[in-house]
Amino acid sequence: MRMKRSIALAMLVFVGLSVLVSAVEWAEFQAFPAVAPDPFTGTPSLIFSLGLSYDERPDQMHIRTSWEIYVVEDGEHVLLESYARTSPEMRGAEKVYPASPRVSIETGKRYLATVVVEDLVNDLRHEHAFDFLAPLSLPLGIHLVGADGSEAYDLTGLPDEELEELVLLHRLLANDYDRVAEGVEIATMLSDHSGDEENYPMSALLIPTDGLSSEVGPEDVPITLTVAQILFVYSIPSSDAVAGFEDQVADFERKFAGFVYVGPGGEGFGTGKVIFLHEPVWAVLEAASAEHARRRDE
Repeated sequence: MRMKRSIALAMLVFVGLSVLVSAVEWAEFQAFPAVAPDPFTGTPSLIFSLGLSYDERPDQMHIRTSWEIYVVEDGEHVLLESYARTSPEMRGAEKVYPASPRVSIETGKRYLATVVVEDLVNDLRHEHAFDFLAPLSLPLGIHLVGADGSEAYDLTGLPDEELEELVLLHRLLANDYDRVAEGVEIATMLSDHSGDEENYPMSALLIPTDGLSSEVGPEDVPITLTVAQILFVYSIPSSDAVAGFEDQVADFERKFAGFVYVGPGGEGFGTGKVIFLHEPVWAVLEAASAEHARRRDE
């Protein structure tokens, strides 16, 4: 009789422990692709992001993440990146934010990604598949090192090639283009000019971030990140590219007001028959010309 009671008690303890182990659950609360210029090369790139939220904060977590990213070429899936990482076991957080490696992308191509996220301590697994068609307008970028928007731009660290691109654009706007509007929102510019194919290619130069600091990670052990400013440069080749461009601008969740220029167009950096220049960009162009003159006089 005592033997049966001991076995029954052991089974109850085992069941109780199993319930405790499996009590924590998680659910996906966000999944999206993010297009941005590569901070090192300035070329268009793509990162896939996922967000998982626990129903209650676990005591510990041990996350293993695996990514596979493909581009579709002639109907075939061509592997671009395969990545797996297991983080050290650590104190639990309310949410986890897996992000893929950055991959370079081209307009109009289709990109697929699969991510598997596991919490080895809490016996959890989640898989998500992404399917992204790159728009016909993708941003180039110039990383404004050390700039946070709080004071005049210091471009002493900008490479010569990027500085010269900005200087040339500044000269073109001053000498070959007419400023036809100022203080207008980008949506207004598109409404006024995007319907006429003779206005293409158009371009838009934006600084989407304010360069402010923010905190990420667990509330009790936050990590402070300072977001440097990046100049986004879009070429809009035709009316077919407008919708994809508007979607990218909408993702910034802010309004852009600036200047509208009309001119001869061309194939140079940031040029087009119609150019939208976000107001802070003019200060960048002026700073670039001043820095170029300083280097020339050295």
